[in-house]
Parts: sequence; structure tokens; C-alpha cells
Amino acid sequence: MLKIIIESPVATLKSVTGTVVVKRSELFVTAGTEYANRREIREAIEAGERGEVQPLPWGTWLEYPYTITHTPKDSTERKEYVRLFPPTEAQLEHFNLSGKVQFFANGQPIERTEAVALCGSKAAKEERPSQAFSVAVSNIVSLG
Repeated sequence: MLKIIIESPVATLKSVTGTVVVKRSELFVTAGTEYANRREIREAIEAGERGEVQPLPWGTWLEYPYTITHTPKDSTERKEYVRLFPPTEAQLEHFNLSGKVQFFANGQPIERTEAVALCGSKAAKEERPSQAFSVAVSNIVSLG
């Protein structure tokens, strides 16, 4: 379990001009696990709560199961992404591994409510946490 700090731009609403919004996330994550072998995924499949694990919906594995390479639609340059996993519910219950998110507008800290006003749903809190996510290597500020 490593601490990672990620900063990524958040697209603003079309009506917002001249404002750059950045989301800074401090999280505890793991990497290098095969998604299909994670206990919560296996149990959900066995319980009929989800289907079998499918291939990547985008990109290709550069180094399985760590990094993915992909060329975004708005670019001709290939980017690398790291596949990460948040703490499980059991880990969150027993250890202080909760993350925090902060938003900045033009370099100044703002509350999430203001970020939502500037960016819409892209800045809203996720209702259901992701069981796996991929982060652009260029967005990683620090690891460890």
C-alpha cells in the first residue's frame, strides 16, 4: 500500500472562461494485482452480482498488470497509464487509509461545491468508489 498524489486538470463548463481547475488527490493504492484475482471481484462474480472480467475497454497492456498505453482521441501522442487499486473495505476499516481530494482554481484552493459550479458533474464526488482506476503517469506528482 503506497501513498500517491495525483494532480489532473478538470474541464470547466463551456460558460466558464479564463479559469483553470485542477484536482489534487492524495490516495493510498496498490498496483500489480490482476483484477480478476481480487477477492471482491471473485466474490461478486460467484454471487452473480457482476459478469466475468472483460479485456481492457481502451488501450493495451504495456507491462501487464501494471501499465497501459493508449492514444487519447484528442491527441496523436501515446500516453502511459498505471493501473491502481484503492484500499478494500476491510483495509479501510482496520487502517487509516482514507484519501483526500482538493480542488484549485487558478492555483488557489477552492471547495468542491465551487469546483462543481465551475466544472459541473466532472468535479462531483463519485457515488460509488471505483474498484480499479488508471492514472496518466504524467499526472503523478509523488509516489510513496
